[in-house]
Amino acid sequence: MSPDFIVIATLLLVLPVSLKYFLALETRTLVARARRQERQLGTLSNRLQAIDRERDVVHAALLQVRQHQQWASRRRRLIDEELQRLRASAPAAWAFETEVADSPDVQARESRPVRPQAPDAQAMGAPVPESRVAAG
Repeated sequence: MSPDFIVIATLLLVLPVSLKYFLALETRTLVARARRQERQLGTLSNRLQAIDRERDVVHAALLQVRQHQQWASRRRRLIDEELQRLRASAPAAWAFETEVADSPDVQARESRPVRPQAPDAQAMGAPVPESRVAAG
């Protein structure tokens, strides 16, 4: 056996073994990267589902707000119609009430603080002392 034959045989054996280990290492790296990207994909999928649910909730809330606006405008329109009907049916009484409400006496009474008073003993059903009966 010549030394050239041994070197060639060694190279022929080393080359496939080295290639096998190199491919195994690359395969392991690619599998790890694929698993990491799969986890990231799962996280992104969960985020997308959460955003979809949030969008649905916001859409439902928006619809509810629009319904409330429609109901409020209907109520406002009905109240305006009722007010117009009342104004048309009793204009003189309406003018009198407005004048009375604007008078200084009414404004002074409304701005005066109301003090709580002690309940009257007779109104509460308590026996009345003789001094009050004689005085009253």
